[in-house]
Amino acid sequence: MRHLRFEGAPAHAGSNPEAGKSALLAACNAATLVAGIPRHSGGLTRVCVGKLEAGESRNVIPAHARMEIETRGATSDLDAFMVDHVKRIVRGTEAAFDVKAKIEKVGSAANLETDPEVLARLAKITEQMESVEKTNFIRFVPASEDCTWLIRRVREHSGKAGYFLFGCNHHGHHRGDFSIQDEKSMPVAFEMLTKYLAERNMSC
Repeated sequence: MRHLRFEGAPAHAGSNPEAGKSALLAACNAATLVAGIPRHSGGLTRVCVGKLEAGESRNVIPAHARMEIETRGATSDLDAFMVDHVKRIVRGTEAAFDVKAKIEKVGSAANLETDPEVLARLAKITEQMESVEKTNFIRFVPASEDCTWLIRRVREHSGKAGYFLFGCNHHGHHRGDFSIQDEKSMPVAFEMLTKYLAERNMSC
């Protein structure tokens, strides 16, 4: 995840537009180019320009613009491929529009790497739970998860890690009416965790 900031120079759009340097036009140009970054044949890649704010008044050359974007890749290398393109686009836009640009990293996620034995143990637990109707193994999770850093740290210290998603009834993610029915859904996940911990304690 990145914040992109563009700083130009204000000027009156009618009396001396030549003195202005439009951060808004620079940001718009960058947004279009970022959206057009080629996807990689090596795996799933994504990019999203989620927010753009710019301008002060209808007759003033905009001196400030701010964008919020996100890149994703099935691996860290694929995400780096997307990020490198973003950096080149921003530097090129900076030169083309004679503005100053800054890229701020505000978050990221690592590869989601789990251990088969932990997943097998979780799957066995679900078979014993009446509240679980079906279990599927997922090869790739397209979401960007903060927990991937915790999982990586655990595995770097010779620990084992697993990851599971559980279904719930809601209208869909990233919507104004998003809600999770905690009383129906959360207890299922809680039961899985407690059963897993109980099993681990008994084996220690």
